Amino acid sequence: MAISKTIKDQKIIFHCDACFKTITKDAFIMCNQCEYIQCFRCFKDNFETETHKFDHSYRIISNLDKPCFSDKYLLIDELIFIEGLANKGLGNFIDIGNLMNRSEIDIKNHFFWLAGIEDNKEGEIENVEYIGKSEPNNSEIASYMSLREDFDFEIFNDYEMNIANLEFDENENETDKLLKEHLLRYYIAIVKQRQMWKNYVIDRDLVNVNEWRAFEASDEGKAIQKFKWLLQFISLSDYKKFAKSLHFEKELENILDTKKINKDMKVLDINGLFSSNELTLCKKLKLDHRSYIKVKKVAIECFVENIPLKERLFSLFPVEERHRAGILYDWFSTNKIVIEEK
Repeated sequence: MAISKTIKDQKIIFHCDACFKTITKDAFIMCNQCEYIQCFRCFKDNFETETHKFDHSYRIISNLDKPCFSDKYLLIDELIFIEGLANKGLGNFIDIGNLMNRSEIDIKNHFFWLAGIEDNKEGEIENVEYIGKSEPNNSEIASYMSLREDFDFEIFNDYEMNIANLEFDENENETDKLLKEHLLRYYIAIVKQRQMWKNYVIDRDLVNVNEWRAFEASDEGKAIQKFKWLLQFISLSDYKKFAKSLHFEKELENILDTKKINKDMKVLDINGLFSSNELTLCKKLKLDHRSYIKVKKVAIECFVENIPLKERLFSLFPVEERHRAGILYDWFSTNKIVIEEK
């Protein structure tokens, strides 16, 4: 069945499958066995194809431009509608509407009217909250399966193809035999290399990409990125000490940037020197501001020299006031004024 649609007004046109003559407004012959349509002239000439034969049963179709069941749908519209249901699927009103240049609602209502179905919406639940899609793989890397600690793609991922069809024949020459043995021995090295690479990534928690990106954006991360080339020339312990010194320097710069001193250089402007949380802490511990600055300086120095901070803070307070040292230690650790390795 040859059908076309005009570009300008989107009208459906039937053509003879033999000579492609427009037969929409004319009577034509439709085969009952293969849906082959042809004009009367081609029918008279007994035109045949590989699938259609002149002795097939047929019926005459005419007056396609006349209304059929309703004034809105002509007979040609009904034929295209039925053809659309057969080819596009029952209920696929969007594609059928595109075929007929009609809206989805129009096609749906016409289908319900023909089938005698009442579009009853009573009892439907609106604004239904759907349970979110399950995401068992919570990794930030699509190819990493966190529960299995395994990757979809391994290094030398296609190496198995080299040994998949290896066969050892009794009559093969020594060179081929040695080559095949080498491939098998090397596969053991490949497996070990994969395991080493996987352990390297997982042990260093490199699969949590977002956390590392956030760290690299921090002041500490920027400093490490800037000076990581020093690791080629100094030991790791010296580099950690250097990094702590940078952190100490940054803290001092922050203090200098926020500190305000009055003209006589003796009385500190507390509002510019401390944050509101620090003022609340000093008030809670009944600690004067100069004493707090001294304690904070000791904390940062301990951090740089890699000295345990808790014991050092306890030594600054009498035994009966050790709880104040504990509160200060928790404060420095929580606000990352110092970072102690655990």
